[in-house]
Amino acid sequence: MTEPKKYIDLGTRGKLNKNNKLNDLTGKEWIKFSKSWFIHKPARRKNNEILHPAKYPESLVEEFIKFFSKKNGWILDPFLGTGSTLIAAGNLNRNGIGIELNKNYYEISKNRIENSGFSKKCISLKGNSLQLKELLNKNSTTTTPHPPP
Repeated sequence: MTEPKKYIDLGTRGKLNKNNKLNDLTGKEWIKFSKSWFIHKPARRKNNEILHPAKYPESLVEEFIKFFSKKNGWILDPFLGTGSTLIAAGNLNRNGIGIELNKNYYEISKNRIENSGFSKKCISLKGNSLQLKELLNKNSTTTTPHPPP
């Protein structure tokens, strides 16, 4: 009897350990990310994208989403701002929930998420993240299947 393979060969990406519960990174990719620092050179922002004092590029947060989650996993951003984290989550095939207290930033994030095509995977909520449970209950929908008459 042969022992099951513990690794999946992903070619130039390296080998993925099947027991890795944290992320979808190969050993080679994990080593690269786990350095104490990395150089990040995002594309320059357009004037209409500089709408929040603490804005960061989606490509920066994508690095952390890749490291700490798997595809189709969930990302929570309790301080949504203009939605960069949820845009990054959508880019990486993750689901996301973001909460924003400020009405203007909430509207911006909601529009950005809708315009990016991620509104089915990523949800922006207006409210205080300290009331996370109440916000999720208030904004959830229940579907009950009924048999035909």
